[in-house]
Amino acid sequence: MTLLGCGPVSEECDLCAGQSDCTCPPDEPVTHCVADPAPASTPAVVMGYQDGKGFVALESGGAVPVQFGAQGGSHVDAAVRIYAGGMAIRQADVSFVATDYTAHTIAAVEICTSWSEVLLRVFDPPGGAAMMRVDMMDADGAMLGTEELPVELQ
Repeated sequence: MTLLGCGPVSEECDLCAGQSDCTCPPDEPVTHCVADPAPASTPAVVMGYQDGKGFVALESGGAVPVQFGAQGGSHVDAAVRIYAGGMAIRQADVSFVATDYTAHTIAAVEICTSWSEVLLRVFDPPGGAAMMRVDMMDADGAMLGTEELPVELQ
């Protein structure tokens, strides 16, 4: 079960309202620093989604929950962690690409000495098999790198 404007409902996070241990995904993209250990090489990207409790990392072919609203719209509460390692990554374009359709959202990336976590909504994603793609850009929009991961939008 999913709710309009909130992550998937779980027993621990029923309705995402008024519970201190439940965090609803933001309506607008947000970014913040995460103090996890540095990766072996940089830049590094971990793709995932928000489940109402926080970041869930995805593996190749992993399931990504699609949220459906009462008026027929849909979105994915995507999450991406980027370790820039000195690169001037200031924007992330997160997209879900299917054979004949792409849905994406561009968000600012906070300058961090550790991991930058970007939380954002991608509206009207394709269903089924897709490629989750993160294009990393500098402040002027110049492409610095791309990462892709096959996922299943459900």
